[in-house]
Amino acid sequence: MSTLIGANAGIIQSPMGFLAIALKITDDSGYNKLIYLPPDQLQSLFFAIINCYRKLTMLNIQSPELIKPQVIQATRELNNNIPTVTADELNNPVASLRVIDFILHQRKDSASLLFFLEGGETVLVVSKYTQFEYLLSLLLNTIHSTGDETLERICLNSSDFILCYTVDFGSLGNKGISYNQFSVPDWKSDMFDTFHSIIYIQDDGSIPCGVIIKSEANFASGRIDNIGQLLLDSQTLLAPYRHLDMHVDHLPLAISADERNMDTMFRAHLAHRQAKLI
Repeated sequence: MSTLIGANAGIIQSPMGFLAIALKITDDSGYNKLIYLPPDQLQSLFFAIINCYRKLTMLNIQSPELIKPQVIQATRELNNNIPTVTADELNNPVASLRVIDFILHQRKDSASLLFFLEGGETVLVVSKYTQFEYLLSLLLNTIHSTGDETLERICLNSSDFILCYTVDFGSLGNKGISYNQFSVPDWKSDMFDTFHSIIYIQDDGSIPCGVIIKSEANFASGRIDNIGQLLLDSQTLLAPYRHLDMHVDHLPLAISADERNMDTMFRAHLAHRQAKLI
């Protein structure tokens, strides 16, 4: 098990745009490990890091006199152990070092980041929560430096919820109800405790589509509208309805946080829609 003591990142570009970031990590034995994160795995890592940072924020609220000095010390140590990402590592990436899957496992004081590489290798890094302020800053700066506005928008706006499925109620063409279920890794699902039904309502009262997400129980004012618009703009099944003038209606669902039965959520989603049609 390797404990993180240093990290650095570089950007791999092509004439077509951003391809991946090169992430180099140094463990407590002094060993440097290089991995490459394509956009989808970069999004997963960002999701993990920002939610670990939220954990750090909660710890700091509980014990600021204890946590703040530890964060300062952790940041100082990481700044003193920044590994070099070379031009050759950016210009000639090794395919076997590309990340194809990622898992986060959270503990009381630390989190394990497990990277599965294309070549069959598994890289495990343990990071203390007090290091996540530094890691979040590193990743934010790197993502911004890619110049990929879509990637940056998705990372920044998709970190406080997960999408369970999208639903087309068949209002266009009387096709009947169809839905797209999303496979969500347990480590992501376990971040949150509440399922939410979101339906899209037209001015005439018709409801052509909707989504179910999982997040915390409460949203800040206006956040649910932002999520609704983000999903309307990005999800294929909802594409026929993007041109419509609609508003969202939101309902937290009384379903256990560890529920894995999609039919249960789908029935609750239908009940939400039906209640708004009456």
